[in-house]
Amino acid sequence: MTDRSFASNRSSQSGVALIAAIAGLVLASAIVLGMTSLARVEVLSSFNYRQLVQADTLGEAGLNRGIEWLSYTYPTLAGATDISNFDDGCYPVVAAGDLCTDPGVRLAGIDANTANYPLADVQTVFAAALSAQPVAVADVAGDYSLDAEMLAVRQVTTGVFQPLQVETSEKWRLTSESSVLGATSRQTMIVERVFQSFFAHALYGICSVNRVAGSSITDSYDSNLGPYGGANAFDVDAGVGSNGQVWTNGTSLAIGGDVAYGPGTGGCPAGDPSSVNPAVVNGEVAARPPRTFPPLPPFPPPSANNISHSSAVPLLLPPGNYGTVTVQGNGVVGLQGGTEAAPTVYYMENLSETGNNATIQIFPTGGHVILHVRGTPIAPSPASLTGCADYGLYLGGTGILSGVPPPPPSSVRINYYGTNCLVIAGAATASATIYAPEADGRLGGTGQFYGSVIARTTELYGDRQLHYDTDLQNRFGTLSPAKVLSYSRSRF
Repeated sequence: MTDRSFASNRSSQSGVALIAAIAGLVLASAIVLGMTSLARVEVLSSFNYRQLVQADTLGEAGLNRGIEWLSYTYPTLAGATDISNFDDGCYPVVAAGDLCTDPGVRLAGIDANTANYPLADVQTVFAAALSAQPVAVADVAGDYSLDAEMLAVRQVTTGVFQPLQVETSEKWRLTSESSVLGATSRQTMIVERVFQSFFAHALYGICSVNRVAGSSITDSYDSNLGPYGGANAFDVDAGVGSNGQVWTNGTSLAIGGDVAYGPGTGGCPAGDPSSVNPAVVNGEVAARPPRTFPPLPPFPPPSANNISHSSAVPLLLPPGNYGTVTVQGNGVVGLQGGTEAAPTVYYMENLSETGNNATIQIFPTGGHVILHVRGTPIAPSPASLTGCADYGLYLGGTGILSGVPPPPPSSVRINYYGTNCLVIAGAATASATIYAPEADGRLGGTGQFYGSVIARTTELYGDRQLHYDTDLQNRFGTLSPAKVLSYSRSRF
């Protein structure tokens, strides 16, 4: 009995061990299978993620290619920058003659979409560059396509000196679709070719604005709406700025816009908001990055063709090169005006206008003139203004008149080369843009000035009223390549 019982127990133990071994094997197999499946899922996930990342990267490449195309190819295409192709009063922009509720202007590279840009040649060039563009780099193979929808457009004039270029500043919405082995990405970006006018302020001191004082004012109007006054007069957009200090004195003045000061460079004093009384500013007082301005073009050799005139009978000067030009007493000197596309050009060593009735008149009314003044000292210097050792340009009398009411300031452009003072004094009136990057610009007296002044240092005082024309925000500046304003991405 004992032997049989022992054998039975051994058999039972062997069975349990076998079952345990089989169970362990099954468990191990399950673990191995689970780990294999998990590894496979991780590999597949990693592969899919890699495809998605590659698709995103490819989509970004499409957007960057679109920015490059808008910046450098688009402006070279015939008619592409003609504002007459568009209704710029709609947002998004529609083709000229369409309603604002019609589909916006689109360039199409994505197959499912249709282009309606007004010029077929532009559509063709865009599609050839940005529709189903294949990319194969290393182990990445896919393609991207791009659409561009015009959101806003305005006409601008680039440059300060002749020849100027008429272009358009546009805002676009770019949509890129890209695909890599079934992984697809859609990305959207809003970009804009930004225009920056050099004459973006009513008064700008490249080094400093030494004072805005007295009962002087800056305000604005839009010459596209007609002459200054009434409903076309605003206490905004007529800012004062400097790469350094801006200083105001008194509470009787009024600045109809922002005051921008800078860090000061080249020995110029740094700006300090405590130098500006915010109570006289209809805007914000804030630090801004310094601005750069272009050098003046070459000036021809000096001329001995001096002019002095004091008679009320107008003396008409043809365009050309002159020496000292003096208008005094009741003198009227006439300058011959040209067209906006072909303005007449005058060179003068210096210009002095003194006497209550001295006048510089432009014929015909509203004619376009460019006046270059070297700025050699006037002898004797006018005694009615103190603080300057000498002057190269002095406008007193009745100023520079080109019609009543004055035409847009862009019609008279004065470039002053001197390092001494240029002065607008007394009751003199002028409608002009003045660019004097090395001079002290001083506007005093009681007269009206329509336009904008840029000088190394500037002053506005007395009862002088400076009426900034907001049309200058679209003229005499630079147009940047397309810049990114916003970005978004989706995957599907």
